[in-house]
Amino acid sequence: MSQKAISKGKKAKTGVREFASGVQCELRKVDWPAMPVVTRASFIIIIMLIFFTTLVAIYDMGFSKILISLKGI
Repeated sequence: MSQKAISKGKKAKTGVREFASGVQCELRKVDWPAMPVVTRASFIIIIMLIFFTTLVAIYDMGFSKILISLKGI
């Protein structure tokens, strides 16, 4: 890195290989969750998704019926 870049607080540009190497190094440091934790969290997320999708659909049908009855269609 040049002295000008250091003095101005700019970072030196790196190549694609250096970037990929840095990413790979950082991913090794990650404390990945165990498979049972991921499975349980995914199951909870899918159940919540189904619940809230159903809830929104019920509200949508209810409001649609209210608006149609108010409009007189």
